[in-house]
Amino acid sequence: MAKINAGRVVAGGLAAGLVMNILDFLINGVWLAPRWEAQMALLNPGLKEKAGAMAMAGWVTLDFVFGLALVWIYAAIRPRFGPGPRTGVIAALALWVIATASFSSYWFNAMFTWRLVGVSSACALVVCLAGGYVGGMLYKEAEA
Repeated sequence: MAKINAGRVVAGGLAAGLVMNILDFLINGVWLAPRWEAQMALLNPGLKEKAGAMAMAGWVTLDFVFGLALVWIYAAIRPRFGPGPRTGVIAALALWVIATASFSSYWFNAMFTWRLVGVSSACALVVCLAGGYVGGMLYKEAEA
């Protein structure tokens, strides 16, 4: 069994993170932004202004961390499932389940509505799948 190619995990992870950031910006920063802002205002007036640039930096960083984790998962399961898009989808589903499970706390702690968290989570599946596709395309095993 070949060792994980760390350089390719980083390269693929950063590319996956970039794709995930672009899609997340379009989904949560544009399309769902009015809903997030309205619910943040109900939760805590001025929350958006308080969070400011720090929140944006945190979400951008998190997508890059997710991209790296996604490609690492892909590399780790690749020997069992083989290279290619199918394995990228499996890795993306694993990441999506973990991320969605943690973000669901927004709903069950009554911070945001199920409708908003659910729509965002469904969109996150698309984001994870796109990241898995890109990261899986770029990852190659190290030469023996």
